Amino acid sequence: MLLVVLKGTWFCQGSEKHMIEFVHLKNLPSFDNKYVFAECFFQFGDAVVGDPDVRVLADSLKLSFDDTILRVNHHDNIFCNAENLVNQLSILSENVLKNTVLPTCIESFDGDIGFFIYYNNQEFLVVKTWGTEDFMFIQMSKADYLKQLEQAVKEL
Repeated sequence: MLLVVLKGTWFCQGSEKHMIEFVHLKNLPSFDNKYVFAECFFQFGDAVVGDPDVRVLADSLKLSFDDTILRVNHHDNIFCNAENLVNQLSILSENVLKNTVLPTCIESFDGDIGFFIYYNNQEFLVVKTWGTEDFMFIQMSKADYLKQLEQAVKEL
């Protein structure tokens, strides 16, 4: 198992701290304009979470995001240290639907899992994409993650 720490999700402008947007969302009307489809993925630096080539019904994606927002708001803080980090990630990975903070029940993010943890007094979004054994650590707060998900819901 490889643990990869991704930095650079923040940039500073003057004395303010701004988050780089990570949600990529594109709405596409159906041929008859009766339905709206969406393409959605998350991007953290060079790392892509979700499948940018998958189109889903926008209403289904919205439901998945609404559910994700509820789960993140009720997600327990998980504190890890060097001694228990690998064990904690293994335990979290066992009950994906309960523990993940990524959208579920939507093909765009099928098989991807993510959790929020505190490690060395810093908050991280930890993500494992489908078909990999590697965990990526993205320094980000739950509050900032939620802001972007809530904005995406408004755009659907």
